[in-house]
Amino acid sequence: MDYEQLMLTKTDYSFYQFYELLDKIRPAVYTVNELAERTEMSYQKTYNMVQDINQQVQAYLPEQKSFLTEHGGVDTRKLFVSLDRYRFEIIQANLPFKLLWYMLTTENPTIEIFCKDNDVSKSTVFRKLKLFNDFLKRFKLHMRYKNLAIVGDERYTRLVLYQVMRITAREQSINIFPPELREEVQQVHNLIFQNIDVFEELHDTEDIDFVVAIFLLREHHGFYVNNDSRYQALTAENPNYNIDVLAPMLDVPENRLAGELNFAFFLLNYPPIFRDANSNFLQRTLRFYSRTENIIWSLVTDCLKVIQHNDFNDEVDLTQDRLLLGNLLNTTLGSYILRGPFPAFTYVPINDSVLRFGKNKLYLDIDYYFNHLPQNFRAFSSVKDQLINAFYQFIMRNYVSYDKNYQLKIGLYMEESNLTYQDYRDLLNGIPYFKVAPYFTKFAEQYDVVVTTSASLYRKHAQRGNYFFFDVETSDILGGLYQQLQTYYAKHILGGHLKNSTSASKTKPAGQDDTSSEN
Repeated sequence: MDYEQLMLTKTDYSFYQFYELLDKIRPAVYTVNELAERTEMSYQKTYNMVQDINQQVQAYLPEQKSFLTEHGGVDTRKLFVSLDRYRFEIIQANLPFKLLWYMLTTENPTIEIFCKDNDVSKSTVFRKLKLFNDFLKRFKLHMRYKNLAIVGDERYTRLVLYQVMRITAREQSINIFPPELREEVQQVHNLIFQNIDVFEELHDTEDIDFVVAIFLLREHHGFYVNNDSRYQALTAENPNYNIDVLAPMLDVPENRLAGELNFAFFLLNYPPIFRDANSNFLQRTLRFYSRTENIIWSLVTDCLKVIQHNDFNDEVDLTQDRLLLGNLLNTTLGSYILRGPFPAFTYVPINDSVLRFGKNKLYLDIDYYFNHLPQNFRAFSSVKDQLINAFYQFIMRNYVSYDKNYQLKIGLYMEESNLTYQDYRDLLNGIPYFKVAPYFTKFAEQYDVVVTTSASLYRKHAQRGNYFFFDVETSDILGGLYQQLQTYYAKHILGGHLKNSTSASKTKPAGQDDTSSEN
């Protein structure tokens, strides 16, 4: 269940899904029949939805004109309301967001006043909030209705509210908040960027401003974050810990200040996934952990050494992969400090890598490691399941690049220039489980698939099912080719692994002795 499902009625959610389709398909003219086939809805229902959405978007954006065609179809090239804007308009009109906004921005909010102002009954509120309340329960939070508030671990409450505002008002940013609050947020924003090194991507987003706004509003309502000794894994001996400069801006009792500042610093150091190996923030993160060698560094490097021995035959030093190491340190830090998962709205019951690659030997070795943690790592016992999934997700990319059984051997034959050949070879080789080599007839049986721009070569072998033709002049060829190769890879390479994954034997990781405790 995704965020929009939690916040919308079934009818409005179907409208959102339809608009999401219009936003994502190639800008062009589409008939109602074509859209009905894509959405698996009846012609009449699709026609009605198109008509309604055409009216909606013109109300949302003054410059938006009708995007209907002469014969009742749609021309999505004329659609200028972004998906973010559509999401905002439709969610802010629904009761769950209205209640959360009222609760967050109103002095002494009560359910009675909210119901009176919105002309709804309490039973309607309870019913409309059921899915959202079920989400809160996953993180031991609940809605208190007498004096309206989300209660439980304040860190999780703020992370939930941050995501609500961030996802709903992504396009509007903090302009949705009152001017006086925006002014306070800007002051804190300036202090952060003047005194603290933050993840590069945060300079180009509104994320920090949303976080600051939620902090200020919750503190104003008298809700504070408890301090936790585990923050020392991040704050002790950290030269970037200049968070004290924010103290004068926070309306917080002296005895609650440390918890507020430490949680704020944690959030500034818990960025999205690292994707750039040359990121300055990543380099600083690695230097900090390698110098302090604290419990986060110790667990990650110990686990990597065990895995590289058992699954890579010590032929690969996983700790030298900066992106892998940085992402594992980051996800381990989050699990350690929060003592649970990050409260993401998109719930994936099964790890993506497990769905794709199965519970192979790598998974079983990681699972064994975390289920037989040494005594000095017992603090991670309560979050072992999420760490097993995270470590498998990140390390699997290295594993498929190392283990030839997971690789798709591609013979590439192109009649274009050598420079063009090298460009396409490098593009395909960028996928770790694709291994590209020049195509030679005498080696044809050694390739899993052949990719070619030669129509004659393709026609000659098309019936075999593993020859793929593409035309470099076609604008969308890479996307189509990628999907074809992925489909073949999933069926012919991964298929056997998925069948055999349950029979893979557990291997006792090197370095584990009989004193390890099973948790």
